[in-house]
Amino acid sequence: MGPGGFGFTLPKMTDEDSGRLRDYITKNFGIRLKEEKRALLEGRLHKRLRSLGMKSFTEYCDYLFSEQGLREESETLMNLISTNKTDFFREPHHFAYLRDVLLPPLYSRLAGTPLPLHIWSAACATGEEPFSIAMTADYYASLQRGGKEFHFDILATDISTSALDTGLSAVYPEKLTEPIPPEMRLKYLMRNKDPHKKDVRIVPELRSKIRFRYLNFMDSHYDIREEMDIIFCRNSLIYFDFDEKTNIVTKLCRHLKPGGTFFVGHSESLFNMDIPLKLIEPTIYIKDG
Repeated sequence: MGPGGFGFTLPKMTDEDSGRLRDYITKNFGIRLKEEKRALLEGRLHKRLRSLGMKSFTEYCDYLFSEQGLREESETLMNLISTNKTDFFREPHHFAYLRDVLLPPLYSRLAGTPLPLHIWSAACATGEEPFSIAMTADYYASLQRGGKEFHFDILATDISTSALDTGLSAVYPEKLTEPIPPEMRLKYLMRNKDPHKKDVRIVPELRSKIRFRYLNFMDSHYDIREEMDIIFCRNSLIYFDFDEKTNIVTKLCRHLKPGGTFFVGHSESLFNMDIPLKLIEPTIYIKDG
């Protein structure tokens, strides 16, 4: 009998199935799952096999690589295997740097003009990062004298459509908003009208600043029209090998203005890469030019 006594025995993944799936995931999504991650892959796909009525991973692989599967299942697989761990104001020193170092000169140059500040949250997951950026920029502008209009827009991209849906909804469990500074929680969060539901939603004024859209880092080029002043690409490059990371950062930099700022996660390094970025502080780079 399987879990819960329903008579369903969880299938095991063969070496061949593991290799086929990991090769497909690497080629199409750039995520490298080593063989020791087989149990993780099995665990994330068991429920999917059950929902499809399949009894083996071989059956699932045959479906995935069929014409119908390639058309219909790829997005679902990506959503199942992607890791969307993130938090509001994760790595807070980046937001302090944005507030104290980047925003003062950018505000002086752009406030009172129709020109917007362009920021890209690449690999935005479920939206906590772009909303943290938006809160930082909007709150800084609200504290400046003169009441000048300060326009900014944030592009938030990710490969996981389910994560993007969460960002678009802008609804989060109240517990997850604890890292947000109290004055910003008061200004930018709306409580659920149902007192029994412990979730909050980002206010519409802030939601209007962010555009969520799908983007796969493995695409040959990124269909982005704006030149960005700032790019956040944090805690996603660790899933790629050196050559892939170099290629991804190079493509991102094509959309970063000369002198623009590029943030990476605390566990990531761009050391020894042939890219147009210069390290100015740990995890913070500027583009040459």
